[in-house]
Amino acid sequence: MAAYNARFNNQRLELEKNRLSLQNTEMKLAQMQNREQMILMEKEQTRMELENQDLQLKQQQTAIELEKAETQKQQLEVIHKQEQLQRIKMEQETNQRKIWVVFSILILISGFSSIYAFTRRQHARHLKIEKDAAEKARRQAEKADKLKSAFLQNLSHEIRTPLNAIIGFNDLLNDADAEFSEEERSELLGHLHTNTYLLLTLVNDVLDLSKLESGNYSISLSNVVLPELCQSTLAGVAHRVAEGVRLELKQPDTEIILNTDAQRLQQILTNLLVNACKYTSQGSIVLAYEIAGTSIIFSVTDTGCGIDKEKGELIFQRFEKLNSMNPGFGLGLSICRSLTTLLGGKIYLDTQYTGGARFVVELPLHLPV
Repeated sequence: MAAYNARFNNQRLELEKNRLSLQNTEMKLAQMQNREQMILMEKEQTRMELENQDLQLKQQQTAIELEKAETQKQQLEVIHKQEQLQRIKMEQETNQRKIWVVFSILILISGFSSIYAFTRRQHARHLKIEKDAAEKARRQAEKADKLKSAFLQNLSHEIRTPLNAIIGFNDLLNDADAEFSEEERSELLGHLHTNTYLLLTLVNDVLDLSKLESGNYSISLSNVVLPELCQSTLAGVAHRVAEGVRLELKQPDTEIILNTDAQRLQQILTNLLVNACKYTSQGSIVLAYEIAGTSIIFSVTDTGCGIDKEKGELIFQRFEKLNSMNPGFGLGLSICRSLTTLLGGKIYLDTQYTGGARFVVELPLHLPV
């Protein structure tokens, strides 16, 4: 019994083992079935994905075909527009060529017209210039003829007067029968000297005018000490000052050295002082100078009869005299202006001064060579 019982237990265990093995096999089959179903499901999913991809590809192909069609349509439109633009461009070029042709023709016509008008204007201008030159030459010739006549008249009168006086006084002094006191002889010699000086002044004025007209008047620059030059100039005209008239010099306290032509400057100041002596019978004649910036200003002021403002420029012309009874050619102020211009300055009548006459000479401190 025990053996049967043991065998029975062994068989029962074997059966249990077989049952468990069978269950195990069933479970493996079930797992395999599940795995197969999973594979089938994955295949189905993959198939579905493939179908979706096919659909997407078909949609993309359709979209691409639509885009191609749209692109072709756009290309056709672009080609059509290009053709239109080309046609418009050709029309514009044709129109531009026409415009340029018309414009060129107009320019040519305008150019020919301008050239013709310019030629006519030039011709008219040349004719006018020639006419003006001829008229100017005629006026200058008339003026020169008048000046020549006036000069000859003045020359014959002004030179004859001192010459007659010189001859007359000389004959009186050389008359053996005439008896003169020392005072009378001194007076006659004074008259003789005055008329000789006057004649020399007239000749010098004519020579100066001739040099200025020919352009041969030379300028010699040097450093001039003004106090010495002014005092020397005043001393040279002191004998011409009327009795009772004061001859004064007004100058700065500091010594001034001017770069100019001393002889020409002294000639200008002498002429102005001599004129002042002619027309001043009482009061004073003042020579003054001062520095103003880069210039130096000379002035000759008198208390004589004065000069009208209207004659402020007229008196600087040749042969112009304030008083025809006074000796001289009327060349002094004209020569002064020419000399002042040569020295790089200017001379004028101060029309604001009413106590007589005041002439002003402005010169640069350093005259460029």
